[in-house]
Amino acid sequence: MHFFRTMIKYSTEIDGMSVLSIFIISFEFVAFIISLIILSILCLQKNKNQKDKDILWIVFLGALLLISDCLAEFYKGNTSEFGYVMTHLCNPLVFMFNYLEMGMLAKYLYDSLTNVLKRKKYYFISSVF
Repeated sequence: MHFFRTMIKYSTEIDGMSVLSIFIISFEFVAFIISLIILSILCLQKNKNQKDKDILWIVFLGALLLISDCLAEFYKGNTSEFGYVMTHLCNPLVFMFNYLEMGMLAKYLYDSLTNVLKRKKYYFISSVF
């Protein structure tokens, strides 16, 4: 945490962008590329059950979240008309993709836990009889 505060305090500007903004954009872009690689691997699977599809949606929404946050950070402070539109379009998308991803994660956890509890109940009942 101290490292980030020091970066913010002593950040210099490179072409109108702070060093911290450049770091955030590059980190999110690398994470977006990694998410796309994971997404392509998951799409190549043959047999997909509902849990695999939920994981696929979680990774896809995470990639969209990363790229929209990257674009919002890139166009932050841009005074052109395109920069204004991109900033005001990408910032709400960040919040929307975040809520959708939390919902998909909650659905995945709910499905996983109900399957585990159903199996334990079945094993408990079969062991009693």
